[in-house]
Amino acid sequence: MTVYVMGDMHGDFDPIFTVLSYIEFKKDDILCLLGDSGLNYDVHPKEKAYIDTNKSLYIKHSLNDGLYRCLGFLPTLFIVHGNHEARANTVAGYEKKMWNKGIVYVQMEYANLLFAKDGEIYTIDDHTFLVCGGAYSVDKEQRIRWFHDEQPDSQIQQ
Repeated sequence: MTVYVMGDMHGDFDPIFTVLSYIEFKKDDILCLLGDSGLNYDVHPKEKAYIDTNKSLYIKHSLNDGLYRCLGFLPTLFIVHGNHEARANTVAGYEKKMWNKGIVYVQMEYANLLFAKDGEIYTIDDHTFLVCGGAYSVDKEQRIRWFHDEQPDSQIQQ
């Protein structure tokens, strides 16, 4: 198994498809997206959680469509959220699932897109990783969309 790492896609997945056309990505390989994938950016706030918009669902569908066209199968994507997107646990429709000794969030219709839980420890191919996504947006005053929980909360920080 090989773990490939990319980041800051901001909804533009063409670089992923380009890279995949040059490597021999296998079914047991993992593509890790480190922050700002764009997959939970176009969500709409509701009373207790964000909800996917048609655009958000389209982005997820387009990513999987492109992955399938490149590879002939849907690979596992392990996604660490960035500060320019909602945390998966705050978006309606995600379920918790155990994966590599840690909890991930997944929407069953996109079962290959696994969103890391902040503060969780994962073991991948005998390597252990602590995951904590997000960051402080120095540009939040100028941005159209800003997520109030972009940084880890005090419980995760401890």
